[in-house]
Amino acid sequence: MYRQQQQPPASPPAHVAQPGTVERVGRIVAVTGALAIILIDFEDDQRSGRQSRSPEIGTLLKVDSPKSISLALVSALSSPMPSHNAGDKELRIIEVEFIGELPKDANGTPKAFRRGISCYPSLGDIVYRANKQELEKAYACDAETSIRVGHIQQDSSIPAMIKIDEMLG
Repeated sequence: MYRQQQQPPASPPAHVAQPGTVERVGRIVAVTGALAIILIDFEDDQRSGRQSRSPEIGTLLKVDSPKSISLALVSALSSPMPSHNAGDKELRIIEVEFIGELPKDANGTPKAFRRGISCYPSLGDIVYRANKQELEKAYACDAETSIRVGHIQQDSSIPAMIKIDEMLG
């Protein structure tokens, strides 16, 4: 669990992806097919001055590799050994499902989102929150065949769209 902030942060909340930011979440400790378990990095918010918090269900995370950026959605959160004292370290894990990837061109620049994973991440790989550009690619939708129903939870500047044909089919 995370501690609630006593004062509102001066900058936008860390759980909202900001352009160019790289926010480390943890590292992969288990992979089973399209599912993985991530051990969340322990940060003492008071000592580090960070305004971050644990990812929520539905948060899009990434694992960067030389050929692609693998994207995964948070599907479960747990603390297998909860602490009874607020100041104690607590083991926290995230379960994710890999949904697709952003293949990279010859220069290492991510291309358009593609469902499925061609090369799964390995044990020990570092996991980060997806940034604004990666979120835009993952949630890109053709405006002519879709309707806007709101915005995504991770970044309110990116619209949430529904494909009309798939919804009615």
